Amino acid sequence: MKFRGGMPLLGMTRVFGMYRMANSMALLDSHIRGVGPDKALGGRGFDNYSWHTDLPPGHPMVTGQQTVEFDLNSVEHAKTIVVWGMNWITTKMPDAHWLTEARVKGTRVIVIACEYSATATKGDDVVVVRPGTTPALALGFANVIMRENLYDKEYVRHWTDMPILVRMDTLKYLKASEVFGGGPAELKLTQVTPTGEKEPPPAKQTIQNIIP
Repeated sequence: MKFRGGMPLLGMTRVFGMYRMANSMALLDSHIRGVGPDKALGGRGFDNYSWHTDLPPGHPMVTGQQTVEFDLNSVEHAKTIVVWGMNWITTKMPDAHWLTEARVKGTRVIVIACEYSATATKGDDVVVVRPGTTPALALGFANVIMRENLYDKEYVRHWTDMPILVRMDTLKYLKASEVFGGGPAELKLTQVTPTGEKEPPPAKQTIQNIIP
């Protein structure tokens, strides 16, 4: 299922509301089909930007939400910035000052693009690649980083999207239980309202209720 929130709806729920609704469909699917958490299927939320590909649609397709995990102002704390897939100076003009201010503080800026863009003029290092070859470049980076153990294992273990990685031995998705042990996390703050029962009024709801 795909959920798309138009601008008026996103104005009320914000982007996160639509993603949470889409992902919570896994709870409904588990209830209707009687399957466990490992086989329940959720929806995919698309905001207007993803639907029209103003933002990369691959993120909500794979992870269930758009690239909202950081704010551009966080670059002021970075020592190195890699600008890849975005012409920051041109298409993010209200946020462009964060990049230029970071440069003033001594941050190194690396730009990877298929053209010498306006953002590339601000880069300390610029890598101009052929259009369509950036996936190969990214896989090459990943290969070297993993092969030479150039990553922070504890950080990767605790803070990255390990569940969407693919095992090399079985070619299946890596499960959290295979990394951390134990079974699926217990849902303590959400419940499906039994058939025939009415959910309590909002003021008396202590957890999130889903009506089948």
